[in-house]
Amino acid sequence: MRPLLAVLLGGVGTAVLYVVFLGWNATKDPATCTGPYDAGQVVGMAVGMALLVAVAALFDGQWMAAAAATVEVTVLFAVDAVTVDDPCSAGDASLWPVGALVLLVAAGVGLGLVALVAGRLRGTAHR
Repeated sequence: MRPLLAVLLGGVGTAVLYVVFLGWNATKDPATCTGPYDAGQVVGMAVGMALLVAVAALFDGQWMAAAAATVEVTVLFAVDAVTVDDPCSAGDASLWPVGALVLLVAAGVGLGLVALVAGRLRGTAHR
């Protein structure tokens, strides 16, 4: 039951965070081609995901939560990128696959480090 709870915490929790932090602002500024997200939105999302993984460490599920959160945020980003019309892309050229790969690696490494630290802290707390 604990592995399922960790996967649900990482996956469903990340989906909720995505909607809360990134779901309400999905258009780029056509004049500058910046965005669509502000720095605070991205930081809030990242901190929220790190907290989900840290909470999962309380029941030794940090690795599964980190994996689920990494996959979930990458899939949500890819779906957003494919379905939202980008006024700044020239023709059919789209860089979303590159962004998805960068996000997958960065989220995996970042949440992996959180899982490692949270697991070590949990281990020292139970000694």
